Amino acid sequence: MTRQWIEQLEKQLDNTALASFVKQHSFQKLFPRGYRDDFEVADAVEDLTSIQQLFSQNMLQVSLQDDAKHHQFSIKIYSLDQAVTLSQSMSILESMGLQVLLEKPYELKIHKRSVWLHYFTLQRQHLPCSDDHDKLPRYFCELFTSVWRKETENDAFNQLLFSSCLKSRNINILRAYTAYLHQITFPYSQALIINTLNAHPPITLKLIKLFLYKFDPEQDLQTKFEETRQQYLTLLNDIESLDQDLIFKQLLNLINATVRTNYFQSSEHENQPISFKFKSTEINKLPFPHPAYEIFIYCSRFEGIHLRGGKVARGGLRWSDRKEDYRTEVLGLMKAQMVKNAVIVPAGSKGGFITKQLAGLERDAVFEEVKACYQLYIHALLDLTDNLLDSKIVQPVATRIHDQDDPYLVVAADKGTATFSDTANAVSEQKNFWLHDAFASGGSAGYDHKVMGITARGAWESVKRHFRNLG
Repeated sequence: MTRQWIEQLEKQLDNTALASFVKQHSFQKLFPRGYRDDFEVADAVEDLTSIQQLFSQNMLQVSLQDDAKHHQFSIKIYSLDQAVTLSQSMSILESMGLQVLLEKPYELKIHKRSVWLHYFTLQRQHLPCSDDHDKLPRYFCELFTSVWRKETENDAFNQLLFSSCLKSRNINILRAYTAYLHQITFPYSQALIINTLNAHPPITLKLIKLFLYKFDPEQDLQTKFEETRQQYLTLLNDIESLDQDLIFKQLLNLINATVRTNYFQSSEHENQPISFKFKSTEINKLPFPHPAYEIFIYCSRFEGIHLRGGKVARGGLRWSDRKEDYRTEVLGLMKAQMVKNAVIVPAGSKGGFITKQLAGLERDAVFEEVKACYQLYIHALLDLTDNLLDSKIVQPVATRIHDQDDPYLVVAADKGTATFSDTANAVSEQKNFWLHDAFASGGSAGYDHKVMGITARGAWESVKRHFRNLG
């Protein structure tokens, strides 16, 4: 039996690209008896293809097959040298709404290294989505590896993969909007929002289509947007729960209030943050005072906000430790900045960001992570800002614009970012932003406004001196 299995494998691999990969290897040693008993020759060919990719990419590989008839799935996880622990894999699978029925590990020896193959049998309580069902294996692999690399959060939003056939990036749109709702004290919890989205896949899909139609940079899909919006509102009439109805309407309101996004922009950053520019006055039940515009930035490593009282505004960016309500903190500071800036520039602004992956890091590593998140934060702000070249407005690439020209963005140091002005200006130079090293004040090429007394207190001291001189 063993000889027949090996001969069939040799025959299938003959004159294929895999033949050179396994050349001079004994298949009897490569595939242990337990593996040969459990899998067919065709499975071995597929596994060798994945193992070849594992060696070439040096990155975890995953594959999925589904048995819709029995509501079951089987997945294989391939790792090099070290086995994947159950605590690592099961938390990701369970976040997708999958129940693990069986797990069997196999150690394969190839090129003097161990390849661990973990085979899972899984079950889902409800039938998976029917739209784009054929794309599920690819979407699953993308989502699993993204969570594994900490590029996507390991939370219940991932259930949308199977309930609505949404890929990882589209799930992040809803995850980002929900994170913003939390910051504006929306009364419903993240858990209820997730349950609502999963309970109504057709409406959730319409919501994603509305976002994609509105901001597609390649073609004007305004007619499709309006048609889909009417279909969306019609579907809401069938929802019995008032809470769920309000959640879907608030998410639609956020899409309506969004005027720019970097979603379609390509980036050299693997974990590109998604950023939205809002016309704040159009957001329902937004806490007062209302900024003129704000940019919200989301990714698995950090979140950030930038509030502006007007088109020409100035203010610092801070590293906040208020993870639950950093927008409230920044809003209060923006209000104060509006008063302080009244005699300097027309309006005030303020920004802040939080970091989410600092657990277990040493002090130096914390500083580097905060600095890296700050760089991504600056990149995301400039992604949505117009440029000025030869006195002409240049809009961001691959961005559908739903507001007026807006090239003015300046920042300054603040709590936790006192030494980062040069970092911000380096990003400005990299993007060829028209302000170059004047983008962030206080850098090595600028001046220290506190040392020079260009502060609210400095102004007051000048007033007192003026009156002393008058006698």
